[in-house]
Amino acid sequence: MQDINEALGKGHRFIVAPDNLGYGPHMVILSDFHYWSESYEELVEWCKHNNGQISGMTVDFDCKSDLMMFILRWS
Repeated sequence: MQDINEALGKGHRFIVAPDNLGYGPHMVILSDFHYWSESYEELVEWCKHNNGQISGMTVDFDCKSDLMMFILRWS
């Protein structure tokens, strides 16, 4: 069995949700709570201008290109 921290992206700011979770192909799960709590306002503002819908510790995108922009910006 895989360690839960490894599965949830320990050491990473976010992970792209696997398709088999059933949440759609363009969901990001924020996995570094401290980073995101410090950057939350900036993240919300960025999402407003880049087609991201933030909900709790997840961000949804309508298309793959918007997801890619997120990955490039927040990695």
